[in-house]
Amino acid sequence: MYNNQDAPRTKWAHMTGEEQWEWFRVWRDVCDRTHERRENDTRGLRGTNLITRVPDEATLEEVLPTSPSLKRRRRPENHPVAADAWAAKLHSLAD
Repeated sequence: MYNNQDAPRTKWAHMTGEEQWEWFRVWRDVCDRTHERRENDTRGLRGTNLITRVPDEATLEEVLPTSPSLKRRRRPENHPVAADAWAAKLHSLAD
């Protein structure tokens, strides 16, 4: 899991149950239980850099099905996707 996180990493114990489930589901179903970095499959999960790895609305839309916890996590300050667009995308796709 840590191979797929960006600095600063998020410890498993500090994740919510939903965030842990998202990581487990990606590891089990998408990454085929590999230890290798799978950046394209883990974007948006807690511990990944939302500014550099989710830089536009299209990518945000792409990662929402894998990481619905984004709806409850804060949008990073100075994110390239405007706050209104971020909120609208989360509302339309994560419900």
